[in-house]
Amino acid sequence: MRDDELFSKMEDELYSAVISDSLDRVGIRNHTASISMRPLNPKMVVAGRASTMQFASVKKVPDEPYEMIIRALDGLSEGQLPFLAAADLGVAIWGELLSTATRARGARGAIVDGITRDVKSILKMNFPVFCTGTAPTDSSGRADVLKIGAPVHSGDTTIRNGDLLFADIDGVVVIPKEVEKKVLRLSFDKAKKENVVRSELMRGKLLREVWEKHKVL
Repeated sequence: MRDDELFSKMEDELYSAVISDSLDRVGIRNHTASISMRPLNPKMVVAGRASTMQFASVKKVPDEPYEMIIRALDGLSEGQLPFLAAADLGVAIWGELLSTATRARGARGAIVDGITRDVKSILKMNFPVFCTGTAPTDSSGRADVLKIGAPVHSGDTTIRNGDLLFADIDGVVVIPKEVEKKVLRLSFDKAKKENVVRSELMRGKLLREVWEKHKVL
């Protein structure tokens, strides 16, 4: 299955909780990015391959403002999902024009462990953006990209370039490349079983009866 087909199937059939359970089953218990991140619209769901950027605080406007973020976003490929690590910097590192440029490269959205602005315009675009909060304050002279493509940390996990990301209203989970196939197989299987369990519970079966039959909750 091509990546674009896989991402669409994940967005249609999976959710972060079932992927989290599958990661637990393969022994990867630290897999959740910052629990402060939420989608700009609760209906937003996105899957893609991580393209990482590490931000750091700066004290002055550089000679070439935005040079690193421009380089990072212009280098995106189809199916990638930028992951910006900038927790606690307190200024907006993402906005409408970056979203527009990212979409034009074929990337699927943006996961921002930090602050976003231009929310009204991004919502009009229906472009999936997850962030920790919003503010109007620009990053220029306050925060800048330190590294592109290096592993970054968020929440209880590490995100590496090419790792599979999935985000919905519950949060952002990270699937390491080396366990991707197994985790996806478990996740699609569990999602199907949960549909069966839901139907049986709606028909009045007891929770214990359904649990003992399917071992799914």
